[in-house]
Amino acid sequence: LQGAKFFAAMDIDRGPVWVNGNNQIPAGQTITWSGINVLGKTGLSFKGLFGANTTGIFQGTFFPGFIDSMVVEYRFNGVGAWTKVVGIFSKDATANGGPLGVDADNDRVGDGPALTLNLTEASGNITGTGNTLDLRFSIFDNNTGEGAMAIDNFRLFESIPLSVSLASFEALKDKSTADLRWTTETESDNTGFDIQRSIDGKTFETIGHVATKAIDGNSVQRLSYNFQDKAPANGVNLYRLAEKDREGHIVYSDVRSLNFEKDATFHCYPNPVRHQLTIEYNAMKAEQVSVSMTDFMGKAVITRSVNMQKGFNKTNIDMSALSQGMYNLRVVSASGVVHISKVAKQ
Repeated sequence: LQGAKFFAAMDIDRGPVWVNGNNQIPAGQTITWSGINVLGKTGLSFKGLFGANTTGIFQGTFFPGFIDSMVVEYRFNGVGAWTKVVGIFSKDATANGGPLGVDADNDRVGDGPALTLNLTEASGNITGTGNTLDLRFSIFDNNTGEGAMAIDNFRLFESIPLSVSLASFEALKDKSTADLRWTTETESDNTGFDIQRSIDGKTFETIGHVATKAIDGNSVQRLSYNFQDKAPANGVNLYRLAEKDREGHIVYSDVRSLNFEKDATFHCYPNPVRHQLTIEYNAMKAEQVSVSMTDFMGKAVITRSVNMQKGFNKTNIDMSALSQGMYNLRVVSASGVVHISKVAKQ
C-alpha cells in the first residue's frame, strides 16, 4: 500500500446517496491482503501511516457496537482467529467522544497523541510463523460529526539477526591520519568489514577492507580490528563499517567523524610534565569536551568535562599528584572527534 494516493473515508454509513434519512452502506468496511508469502521468515513487524480529523467527534466505548476505529489484524495460513497488531480508537470513552489515538493497552481507548490530518506512523510486532500471512484493515466510521480517517504506506518487515555484535567503534585522529578501531563481541558467518568514508553524509565510498579474524567467520570472543585512512579529505570525514555476512546481508555501523581542517587543532605541553599540563584546543564551535587521563593499565585517573568556546581555548590539568610514568590523554569533542596523546609524567 504505497504510491501517490492514499485511502480516506468520512462518515461511511451516509453512503454515496442519503435516501429518506436511511443509511445506504454499512459504517464498517474492510480491506484484506491474503496469501502473503512469509515462508521461512521470522521477526515480522508491521508499520503504517494513519491520520484523522481532530475536529471530528469519534464515538468510543460508550457506544457498544458503534465504536469508531481503525484496526490492523493478521493471521497465518488463512485459518484461525485474527490478531490485532495496531488499534486506533477514540481517546474519550464517554458520551462526549473525541479525537482518535493509538491504543497501547488493548482497552479500545486511544492512549497516544491525537491523530491529525498529517499522517503519523504506528507499528507493531507480528508474532508466530507460517507459510502465508493474511493482513486485514478494518474501519468503522459512524461518528456524530464530520470525521475523516486516512491510511497509507502499509509495510511488512523482517528482522535479520545481526551477524556481528559490535562492542566498540571509534575514530581517532593521529596527525594527518584517521585511525579507526573497533571490537566485536560476537561474530556469525562474518566475511569481514568494508571501511566506508563520506564527506557529505549522503554518499559513502569504500576505501578499504579488513577480513574477519573469526575462524570460519564465527566467534564468541572479543576480537579487535583497526584500519588507517592515511589520506583523509580536507574538512570533516565521516566513517562507518559495512559488515557483510555469507548470505549477502549488509549491516552498517554508527557513523564516526573526524575533522581534518587546519584550524581544528589540539596540542598539549610540556611533555614530559611535572606539575601542570596545558591543553590548547581550537574548537570549531562552542561545545563541551570530555578530557580524561588513563594510566598504562587503562585505568582512568583524571576525568572532567570542559566547556570550550568557538576558536582558541587553553585549559590546565594538575598532574602533580600522579606517579611517574606514561599516561594517555584523551580529548573527545561533542561531535565524537577523538584526540589522543601520550604524556610522560616526571
